[in-house]
Amino acid sequence: MTNKILKLVEKVMEVNENTKHDVFFNIVPHVKRCDIRIYKGGWEKEVRNKIEDIHFYYNEYYKKEDYDKMINRLEELLND
Repeated sequence: MTNKILKLVEKVMEVNENTKHDVFFNIVPHVKRCDIRIYKGGWEKEVRNKIEDIHFYYNEYYKKEDYDKMINRLEELLND
């Protein structure tokens, strides 16, 4: 699972460095969950852009489709 999380962090950084979007990454260890928050078009103090939250659990509730959804969404942002 560590490799999956590292891949996710790499994708988040790739989006942040190469697009106009801002993606925040959060890990919640007490419930074993990873979250990303996407600010399409970039973060602003006054929220005007669409915010999208996606998460997956890395415990017994892990679902491959949740992780894939997150990775695929980051890929979409890279191609945006």
